[in-house]
Amino acid sequence: MPIPVFGLEFNKDAKPVNKAQEEEAIRFLNGEGAGTTDVLVLSHGWNNDMAEARDLYDRLLHAIESQLPGGTGRTFAALGIFWPSKRFADKELIPGGAAGFDSSNADAQQALEALDTLKAALDTPESAAVIDELTALIPRLEGDTAAQDEFVAKLLGLNPSFDPEDDESGPAGQADHRVLELLGAPDLDFDGPPPSSEGGAAGFGNFFGGIFKGAGNATNLITYYQMKERAGFIGGQGANAVIARIQAAVPQRRFHYAGHSFGARLVTGLVDGPRQVRASTLSLLQGAFSHNAFSGNLGKGKQGKYRAVIEKKKVTGPILVTHSVQDSAVSMAYPLASRLQGEDAAGFTGFDPAGRWGGMGGNGAQNTAEADFLTLLPAGGAYQFKTGRIHNLNGDKVITGHGDIARPETGHAIVQAILAAGASSQ
Repeated sequence: MPIPVFGLEFNKDAKPVNKAQEEEAIRFLNGEGAGTTDVLVLSHGWNNDMAEARDLYDRLLHAIESQLPGGTGRTFAALGIFWPSKRFADKELIPGGAAGFDSSNADAQQALEALDTLKAALDTPESAAVIDELTALIPRLEGDTAAQDEFVAKLLGLNPSFDPEDDESGPAGQADHRVLELLGAPDLDFDGPPPSSEGGAAGFGNFFGGIFKGAGNATNLITYYQMKERAGFIGGQGANAVIARIQAAVPQRRFHYAGHSFGARLVTGLVDGPRQVRASTLSLLQGAFSHNAFSGNLGKGKQGKYRAVIEKKKVTGPILVTHSVQDSAVSMAYPLASRLQGEDAAGFTGFDPAGRWGGMGGNGAQNTAEADFLTLLPAGGAYQFKTGRIHNLNGDKVITGHGDIARPETGHAIVQAILAAGASSQ
């Protein structure tokens, strides 16, 4: 019998959309599902609509269920978090554009689409006014470095408030038109299938050639960065509060968390939130947040944003981190998005996936003494997961792209972590 799934939907302000969803989950776990021993809490990534998220949950739960051994006496239910993430603009959805602009310029139209998507993602009167000014600048960009400088300055001004404890970001620097030149370079190719397929680069599309293309790419990266911030906010606030209430109503259940892409940041923020929640395991599948997030020493007395998850033992069992060099959305685009928002944006000259700005799904948790580096094994492979440790699982030969997570190999790893956590992690 498939694992039952109950949805928990949140708006961009981290507020539950429908209180009845929480009540339905509690009613099931205290009624028909009273025999449930383990609850899986799942979060999709930044680039999924609700239908894609449901499909991801179905596929991931099938991968987990297919790897459960018999005779464990464990019965599962799942809570699927739905949060408002925005995909990059699609070519077919071309907005009105700037008045009098030559609509035959496909790259410029894509830049306008990207601005339209960013406006919908931010959804505030203040940001809408700035984006209208950016839209008006598009016809002037070609050959006008002053307009390009103004575009970059206004765009970076839309960045989220800087968190001094978050090594993923910094206050926007005094970047100029050179950002557009770099991001319009023909060697930046993030092409791939759509995110709902097995592979892909999370909807980045093609990055190639020209100032207009650079403007669209820069805007898309800001959208990417904004969705990262939203995921952490919703996890640490709304989802943390709802899960804490559910747990209070259904004691003696083990809770396990698994998130994909920015959903990995959401569930990490949930576990690290202000209200204590039970967490037996934490599985971060191609996580799109800083690979230094759990670090205890980043220099100058600084630690990773989620260091408390480790130091305060907020997860009683194993933590899993899948990573793959084939995930271009995290290995390449994530460092670009983070560095574009960084304090050294004035010197924005490229990216280093293994450097300061790298993403968890690119090379695992870095600069973290509690992290072990292992290989993602075939289904049935023998792991020796340890409680209180981070296990970086190298999926270079298995995971083919950012969306390729609902696999027997990942299902098996999650199941082995759950079993390793044991009954003591309730």
